[in-house]
Amino acid sequence: SKPKPAPPPPPSRPAISLPAATSAALHRVFALPGAPTAPSAAEGSGEELLSAANADALLVERLFSVPQSLGPLRYLLGALVALQQERSSAGAVEGLAAALDEVYQLVLSYVGLVLSSPEEFGDEAAASRVILAEELMAGSAPPGLIRDIVTRYSAGDDEDERLVTEIFCPLLRVVRTKMIASMSLLKSDFIRPLQLLCSLVLHKPVVSVLVAMDDFNPEYANGRQIEGASFLGPFFAPTTLREDPKVALEMFPEPLKMSQIDADSAISGLRSSLKVLRAGLAECCLSILKAGEMPRDGLLAWFGDIMQHNASRVKMQYNTYEMSSDGFLLNVLDILLKLAAPFTDPNSPKLGNIDSSYPLTNTRFDYSKETRLAADADQIKQWTTPPLADVPDSMDTSESQSVEISKQFGFVTECFFLTARCVQLAFGSITGLYQDVILKSTQRAQSARRNLEMTNASAVSQEQRLREMNEIDRQMGMLVMTRLCYDVYLMDDEFLGSVLRFVITGAAWFLKITLPTGSSDLLPLPAPPPPLIASQPEHIVQSVADSLLFALRFRSNVFEDASIQLDHVITFVMVVIASPAYVKNPFLRAKLVEFLWAVVPTQDEKRRSPLSQTFEALFDGHILARKFLCSALMQLYIDAEHTGSSNQFYDKFSIRYHINFIIESIWRRPEYRLSIQKEAENQSRFLRVINMLLNDTIFLLDESLHDLAEIREFQLLVEDKPRWDALSPEDQKNKEEAIRQAESKVKSYNLLANSSVDVLYFLTEDEKVRLVFLRPEMVGRVASMLNSLLVKLCGPKCQDLVVRNREKYSWDPRILLIRIIGVYLHFDTDATFTRAIAADTQCFSTDLFERATSILRKRALLPENSINTLARIAQRAAAFAKEASADDSLFDDAPDEFLDPIMSTLMHDPVTLPTSGNTVERTVIARHLLSDPSDPFNRMPLSEDMLQPNVELKARIEAYIASKRSS
Repeated sequence: SKPKPAPPPPPSRPAISLPAATSAALHRVFALPGAPTAPSAAEGSGEELLSAANADALLVERLFSVPQSLGPLRYLLGALVALQQERSSAGAVEGLAAALDEVYQLVLSYVGLVLSSPEEFGDEAAASRVILAEELMAGSAPPGLIRDIVTRYSAGDDEDERLVTEIFCPLLRVVRTKMIASMSLLKSDFIRPLQLLCSLVLHKPVVSVLVAMDDFNPEYANGRQIEGASFLGPFFAPTTLREDPKVALEMFPEPLKMSQIDADSAISGLRSSLKVLRAGLAECCLSILKAGEMPRDGLLAWFGDIMQHNASRVKMQYNTYEMSSDGFLLNVLDILLKLAAPFTDPNSPKLGNIDSSYPLTNTRFDYSKETRLAADADQIKQWTTPPLADVPDSMDTSESQSVEISKQFGFVTECFFLTARCVQLAFGSITGLYQDVILKSTQRAQSARRNLEMTNASAVSQEQRLREMNEIDRQMGMLVMTRLCYDVYLMDDEFLGSVLRFVITGAAWFLKITLPTGSSDLLPLPAPPPPLIASQPEHIVQSVADSLLFALRFRSNVFEDASIQLDHVITFVMVVIASPAYVKNPFLRAKLVEFLWAVVPTQDEKRRSPLSQTFEALFDGHILARKFLCSALMQLYIDAEHTGSSNQFYDKFSIRYHINFIIESIWRRPEYRLSIQKEAENQSRFLRVINMLLNDTIFLLDESLHDLAEIREFQLLVEDKPRWDALSPEDQKNKEEAIRQAESKVKSYNLLANSSVDVLYFLTEDEKVRLVFLRPEMVGRVASMLNSLLVKLCGPKCQDLVVRNREKYSWDPRILLIRIIGVYLHFDTDATFTRAIAADTQCFSTDLFERATSILRKRALLPENSINTLARIAQRAAAFAKEASADDSLFDDAPDEFLDPIMSTLMHDPVTLPTSGNTVERTVIARHLLSDPSDPFNRMPLSEDMLQPNVELKARIEAYIASKRSS
């Protein structure tokens, strides 16, 4: 068959010319809703062709004839979208894309005019800025619109720059208003205005407009105004805390009935919202910082004003309504931590860029009222005052040399010190509130409820009891709800880890500027400290201590993160506590000792944790700790006597409790024990420590035993029902309250006293250390204290200390007795100590020791050989007592000038006090000087090396004694 012929080709379509294609496209672009279809692009249509040259007239006509429901701006935005669509398919006609681009710029110009001068386009244009913000937030605006507007106007003349301001300044304010209306973390509404702000500040001209706005960082009266008055305030304000009470009520509606799983779920949800918020804030701030010097300075100034207006948060009491809210400050801190992240590493080379002279300036906030590590206000003034010119050569200017202070600071320096200050004002103050107010108030409420449950029914009516119970439950519910809201922030491992990494980096920086370079001997540091170190604010050290302690107490698992470099921490702690000249405040050094107390290796299984092995390796391998820890602890033990706080009398017991525990823990480690033995060779300081140890033990046990006797008396009274019922309800209630107060104290006293007795026990078991206890000015004190305690534990009134529920009060008289007897036994072979036992005529008696040995045997508290040793000590002491009694009778008629004026005893080594001219027994005045370095007769300063031996008087006394013995 023949093949079929090919079909004829289709008729050719006429080619579309550029003018026709342009006209057709523009008709489609500028068409109004509901208007007829645009004319064909075929040539010869009869319609006037639209082009880039005449589109302006049609656009103006359209702008003033758009429906009111559409408005000029939405019409223009639609035209831009249409132009972009036409542009995407314009490749078939050469030159069409360029023509559409020209029209696109024309429409952009009108968008700028509508936004900058909406009043010229009728009432419908009045809301143009709000409309643009809504379109941008909804994602329905033309892609790249902000970029195109910025590009259109930023490269022009001054008029174009003015238009950029007139366009974006109102738009930014609309975005801020949208944020204010959607600040709750319960919904995601805050995301859109935040994302829009992030999009806007990607463009440097917009950032310049933002920072130049009057309300970017206006004048403030206080910290709270920053949140409401500054542009960025509302963006940083979303919170889970009391400023948004709906969060607590919705997420934790019944806190006392809420399961832990439900609470954790609610907290996790809120953290997710916070994470989104903070990621956006960090993005915005980073864009502002990168936009140039002026925007960077503006943002840092805003952060600086936040620090300045919240400075009072470090005080014990402040007006919370004048301070920025806790949630706001925690958000600020999180962003600063993110900005500091590039150099938040103890090994970062950028730490060398941190200028230590920054705290000697007021670059961002006022440092003048800050407490410094080792400098007072006069020294700061001296170092910051420019030196006088033309000073005569004859004048000594060594004490008035100014310190070299930089005039400009880089970003790393500013970010470091702003973040360090914010850690103090935000994290430090808020964790203090969490622990000292929220948790303690919760504990008090729980205790009050328990006490009410135990209150005698006759003392409180059932109706009153129920009413008080309900009120306590209401308070506890509010407290638990508040705690859960704060847990969203403070128990967040990611946030807490960021804080720890920063403060440890701060510790590493402090070591970098403090430790000598090129020397193998890092400690002791040379004194006095250089001005640039002495002038550092105390919070540089305090924030390290507070953050470490908080994390250890509540979220110790964050230390398992490899980025938390603990070796830097231990080195920092050692340098600080071993350098009182560099960190003068003993309370600061004590905080770091508390951290050591929490992590020091111990055999107590109750105190061991997953971190114990890590810290054990750190302690064993840390050269500075092995060499200097003991001496640093001894010095702090002394310095704790005067911390400068209003509670310094009680503060010292807490500080020394931590020190006692650390010494006891390291005592069994050979290298540390050697350092304690070496410290004992410094007898002057070691004697003062032992004297204070004895003072504390005596006071604490006296208080404890007094309270225990009262508790026993109360327990017996309650058991005697007729006597108890004979009391009025008011008397019963008063007695119950008094006993509760005694019970609240006695446990603390016993814990503190037990630690002191334990230290006394293991120190005296070492032969080298024991020599210090045998010094003439000390041996009598130790012996009399032991005798006094033995009387209370084994004397006729020992039954007064028998109480029920001893564990509740940390009271174990058997362990205490074993420890005290152990100290006696350690001095078994020392006749000096046995004589001192006998010299205590007020407490020593053979009957006392016989009662003690009887109790030890009856309770099987010690092996028989140890009990026999104690009996032999008592026998020798009895012989010495008899000898001493004979001597007392022999010297009854000693002349007054031979008697010590303080103790009225015969002197054996008389010395003259140069400050008052009085002559006293050396042992007596030496003992006095251990507690009080002054002349007891006129309070003038006095030290042991100032004592002047009275050789002539001593010879006459010795002659008198010899004559009496020979007669």
